Amino acid sequence: MRPLDGVRVVGLEHYIAGPYCTMLLADYGAEVIKVEKPGSGDPRRSMSEPARAVGSEVSWMFLEYNRGKKSVALNLKTESGREVLLQLLQKADVLVVNFAPGVMEEIGLGYDEVHRACPRLVYVMISGFGQMPGYRSPLSDQPSFDIVAEAVSGFMSQVGYEDRPPVSAMYALPDLLAGQIAAQGALLGLIERDRTGEGSFVDISMFDVMVSLMERSLIAYAFLGELPAPGREKLVGPRGAFKAKDGYVVLSIPADYLWERLAAFIGRADLVGLPETKDGRARARHNDSLLRPAIEGWMAGKTREEAAREMAEAGIPAGVVRTVDEVYTCEHAAARKLFIPCLSDTAAPKLVRGPLLATYCPPPEYVPAPSLGEHTGEVLAKVLGYSGEQIENLIKGRAVEV
Repeated sequence: MRPLDGVRVVGLEHYIAGPYCTMLLADYGAEVIKVEKPGSGDPRRSMSEPARAVGSEVSWMFLEYNRGKKSVALNLKTESGREVLLQLLQKADVLVVNFAPGVMEEIGLGYDEVHRACPRLVYVMISGFGQMPGYRSPLSDQPSFDIVAEAVSGFMSQVGYEDRPPVSAMYALPDLLAGQIAAQGALLGLIERDRTGEGSFVDISMFDVMVSLMERSLIAYAFLGELPAPGREKLVGPRGAFKAKDGYVVLSIPADYLWERLAAFIGRADLVGLPETKDGRARARHNDSLLRPAIEGWMAGKTREEAAREMAEAGIPAGVVRTVDEVYTCEHAAARKLFIPCLSDTAAPKLVRGPLLATYCPPPEYVPAPSLGEHTGEVLAKVLGYSGEQIENLIKGRAVEV
């Protein structure tokens, strides 16, 4: 048993944010029905090479966030297709949408219309800049991808270096974080429905999510009037990546007692008490000129693993800077069972499981991402009770695809 067994989720979703949200819900046991456009489906189905290594003709970019779902191909430009969707929503608990702003209203399936027909449905909307009435701005109607949210939120201004153009922190970071918060919002909506009997509107903005990550920078600006400099810490030191014999080790020393411990551990207790190291601000100013040579001098004869392990054993927070291939094969990731096998063949590619582990929810097993419209007939017949003749009429009318 999983905690969301018996919960039905409909996903009007594409790309990453919506699919990641519903993937997490599927991992926890929800039945997720992904509604796609006939003929092409989610654009990520064809954005890269097919995942033939695991026996799939679907793009490997589609597999990760669409595992464990059912695919229904509905033509929402037809009246019959919209009627089928509304009937499906009447039998669902949650709707997750991440289409561009205004699309749902254009086809008559905005929150107000859906809530009248499905008053117990939790309607989750993910967008770039938010759709909740009373909280809209001129940006709310604009489409957005991850890098736009990074830029407009100010997050990108803190990444990279002062003498170079701004850079994105990581591909799809706003999408993934918005998807996680959307899953949380869906679950809270279900709890609220249990109390009141009413569904709700859950509004997730990628802009809001990215601004929330900058709480420290924004509060520092509010109280101190200081702007963060990209690639440079102003309040804490030493902090950053320090070079060992075969790569880098990261350190963050936010407290004086940790600084004193580190200085003694690397044999540089003489640095304690100097004006340049008297507090976090002073150490941050001299991070590269004074502290880096001292720390890297101690690390010079050690591998990354040796330096990080010895520091950790001394009570100093430190970690190895790993590459993607190293994470894929590292002992800790294996112990955490972070990768889900796609096949019984242990050499086959693996996918990343969701980040939650709990005694109430066993780790998910891999269920292949569906082919386009793979479950259209099943959902029409078993969920909505359509006869074979009715399904054939929908196919002939190009309202559905099987």
